[in-house]
Amino acid sequence: MSASSIFVLFFYFLLFDLSQDMATIRLNAWIWVFLLAIVSTVIPSFLISEAIHRISPLQTSIVGILGPVITIVLAVLILSEPFGIYQIFGISLVMLGVVLLSFRR
Repeated sequence: MSASSIFVLFFYFLLFDLSQDMATIRLNAWIWVFLLAIVSTVIPSFLISEAIHRISPLQTSIVGILGPVITIVLAVLILSEPFGIYQIFGISLVMLGVVLLSFRR
């Protein structure tokens, strides 16, 4: 993960002129970027590692599979996103996968 981040940053700095870009970004935006990186990337990585340690990798993957389903439900409830036949079909496929993995043991 660190190597890919360094790779992306290297090419970003190589391709874009940052002398003007960096001056126009406010400190508030940098704080949000930093928080997004920590809360959305670093903390979940550590939590997944701890979950694999405490419970089995299979159970951790089953919980991880439910993530998109929970995201869809929250998007419908909180953001009032449309919920149609394609979403129902997608959730059904994910739930079928979880059931198959659970009974496979």
